[in-house]
Amino acid sequence: MLPLAIPAIALTSAGAAIAWFGSIHAWMTWIAAAAVAVGWLWVGLQAARSKAKTAPATLWWMAGATLALGLAILWPRLEPFLVAALNKP
Repeated sequence: MLPLAIPAIALTSAGAAIAWFGSIHAWMTWIAAAAVAVGWLWVGLQAARSKAKTAPATLWWMAGATLALGLAILWPRLEPFLVAALNKP
């Protein structure tokens, strides 16, 4: 019985975790925005302090973080269209 129950328990736990993350989307987005803004400020200050060119990899990672943040901000508006598009037969 136990081997059959473990997947069901895992799926239930995963569903609860996803629902919880969905409920905290708004304030986690604000925290992420603050983290990305602080990251950009840190990179800028380090570049100004050292008077050295910022590594391209750093700029790419920061650009990726900014893009992911933009997607998180737009997600509540994008999600209904994506779900509707995926549910079409």
